[in-house]
Amino acid sequence: MNRWTKFYIILIGFLLIISKANTQNLPEYSIKMLKNDSLTIELFSHFFLQEISVFPFFTVQHGDLQNPNQPVGKIYPIYYYPDNEFTGVDRFIYQYRGNPGTGYNSWEIKYSKFSVEVLNSILTVNPDDVLITEADSEVEVDVLANDQTTHGNLQIKEITNVYGGIASITANNTVVFTLDPLHEGIRYFNYLAVDSVGTTALSQVSIQTLQNDPEPQSDIVLSTINTKDLSILLPAEGFVIDQAHQPVLGTIQFNTDYQLIYSPFVDSSGIDQFVLNNGEITRNYQIHVFDIINDGLAAVDDEFYTVKNSSIQFDVLQNDYLQNYLLSWTQPKHGVLTRLQEDGDGVFAYTPSQNFHGYDEFQYTMQLAPLLYQTATVKIGVDNFNPENIEEFAFVTENDRAFVIDYHLPVSNYLFEIVEEPSNGTLEFFEGFQEIIVGCDTISGFNLLVYLPEEGYTGIDEFEIDYCAGNSPCKLIKINMEVISPVTNADCKCVAKDCVWKGDANADGKVDVSDLLPIGYFMGVEGTARTLAPEANIGLNAEDWNMDRYPFMVNTKHADTDGNGLISAADTTAILENYSTYNNLVHSGAIALKPYPFYISASQDTVYAGDYLYLDISLGDQSHPALDLNGISYHLQFPPQLLDESSLRHHFLTDSWLGNASASLQMNLNTVPGRVETAFSRIGNKGATGFGIVAKSEFIVEGTIILKLKDDIVPLKLIISDAKGIDANGNSISLPSAEKTIYLKFKNTNPEPPVTAQLHIYPNPSADIINLHMNGQQLIGKVNIYSVTGVLMDQLDLQFTTNQTKLDISNYINGVYIVEVSTPNGKTAQRFEVIK
Repeated sequence: MNRWTKFYIILIGFLLIISKANTQNLPEYSIKMLKNDSLTIELFSHFFLQEISVFPFFTVQHGDLQNPNQPVGKIYPIYYYPDNEFTGVDRFIYQYRGNPGTGYNSWEIKYSKFSVEVLNSILTVNPDDVLITEADSEVEVDVLANDQTTHGNLQIKEITNVYGGIASITANNTVVFTLDPLHEGIRYFNYLAVDSVGTTALSQVSIQTLQNDPEPQSDIVLSTINTKDLSILLPAEGFVIDQAHQPVLGTIQFNTDYQLIYSPFVDSSGIDQFVLNNGEITRNYQIHVFDIINDGLAAVDDEFYTVKNSSIQFDVLQNDYLQNYLLSWTQPKHGVLTRLQEDGDGVFAYTPSQNFHGYDEFQYTMQLAPLLYQTATVKIGVDNFNPENIEEFAFVTENDRAFVIDYHLPVSNYLFEIVEEPSNGTLEFFEGFQEIIVGCDTISGFNLLVYLPEEGYTGIDEFEIDYCAGNSPCKLIKINMEVISPVTNADCKCVAKDCVWKGDANADGKVDVSDLLPIGYFMGVEGTARTLAPEANIGLNAEDWNMDRYPFMVNTKHADTDGNGLISAADTTAILENYSTYNNLVHSGAIALKPYPFYISASQDTVYAGDYLYLDISLGDQSHPALDLNGISYHLQFPPQLLDESSLRHHFLTDSWLGNASASLQMNLNTVPGRVETAFSRIGNKGATGFGIVAKSEFIVEGTIILKLKDDIVPLKLIISDAKGIDANGNSISLPSAEKTIYLKFKNTNPEPPVTAQLHIYPNPSADIINLHMNGQQLIGKVNIYSVTGVLMDQLDLQFTTNQTKLDISNYINGVYIVEVSTPNGKTAQRFEVIK
């Protein structure tokens, strides 16, 4: 069979309009086609293109490209012929030279990457959006009705993730979703569809509850980059565009009755606005459209690393698509930059200022042609990359296999020195890059440490090493090695960095909340299952999964923590079961730091002992929006002695800009006193752009401790640290830290008048117990509970002895009730709901 598959692209200023991803500053366009077919890519340009040519250093490896470079009108065709019977991914880069303006000096050169996936079949899945009423307890969804394949019939292979209920596959190949009555907001589930030849694809179903009394009018602010479509869920059906208020920076199209797609124009940026209404409800949308700087240029941004007080030499032109004349460069703020032209046109030496720690940067400009210039930014991270500051690293190995420490760092001027040898084994250091034989494996790495237990020994072995980076003082590292009896019977046991450790989904050497991010990103991806599943968390052999789609990422097999060959929400269980375990040395330095700021805002800047404090966590601002993020993780820290740990809560908002129109995973753990470790991931590699609130946290300020302090006001510092992220391309990034100071007063000498908001009820709704809490040191007297019809349900008198109490409501039927509380300054009341 020999058919033509056509792919039509519009070029405006030489950028393609339906970009799906950006890799190393290039727009990447993903195309699917059937094997043994041919592909025509039609490029449309409003302007004259002098040349469209294949970039010679990045062309197809599994087929043939033909580029006539002869336009048909304003269409420039490209033809791709994959090799016979080839399936997989082929990639190539095209270079565009042309004049988007009217003057000679408006000539430009840009690049775009094409990714062609050649398949046995093409399976297209589409999201489903379901609207239900408050009376519904379950709904059946024919999820495959709007999906299609080129080969055979479709089946539901798996439910990979459920949020807000329970999803079950029926014999009729539909899904019955049973609602969790305590859940508020949009519910989601993800399913994996499969066709007759085994091709699979992940899709999403959103379930919204029709509000009985929705807001008649509201303003909604969303954001996107100008190369990505934006999905917008609608609260009801029947919406139409207000013809007097249409978008000007993009277009909108209704995808379903309850979802529309906003598509920005390429190269557009600014604030777009449009209005939707359905006769009863009006929604005013404000869309911030952002441009990715240096997207598609020949001059590519660089990032280099060095340790403190040590110089580094690098070539800024090495990764540029054209290595032309280096015209000029700026000087960094925190170091000395020297050009070493005798070693190459783009070679520089950088020496950081004495004891400087952090990121430095400078810009350079290339001249590509007369009056044609492009500028790139070079960032230099300066850090010693010391291993985490913990008492000791605890590792586990079997007594018939070695344990290899392969410290992953972006610098090379460091060494290990053995300070104390192990008592029940041997320890050897292999300096520099070496290829060595360990057991029956040949492994390679840089500055490897290899521990081999004595034959037959089991128990705890200990040793100490010094980590010495550059000219800085060495740091002592203590290792606790637990040697166990064999629990695996593989002929050749895994000892290298390619081992799979249960829960370490990102293969960084430690199990923590950041391991949630690749599980969400790779949701629905399949590969070879593991046959071995010992209870002990040791390194396991696992066949590499196909990484054609993700060539620059850690192998997806690591995210399959349960080893069943499918990445799903079930793989998060291994994170909890193996939390805070290590299988390598781990550093806390910032890699690929993005300028997306965190902010902490509080319900009050001054609080009293016993008050409830509410926090909003925001990411990004209008000047520095977070671009194309798929997930984030961070630690939120408090002085542990100044808060009631039992009251500490943290959760991400699924309807924030980060969670917009996407199913998600989140994890919020309080395993260390005074610290919440938390992560949020969108499902699938579909990033979100925006700024503003993404999470909320709350806790009670500990009164007992505060009353013992002599000072009238005590500062309480809240800190966001260890912030990481993953973008839509799968790149791991670091995010800046942030802090906020709250002032605590141990005595309220000037009580404020009563405010209704000072009464807090939680959880609300509830099935059995509610907590009452009064802020502002207001003590509680009498408590009365009424039904909505005014019937007195319960009463008690606390006689102004406390500002909090628990109430048993287990015998209440479902419904809304009112709590009335008397204080020395008057009465206040709040509603709560019982749902069972």
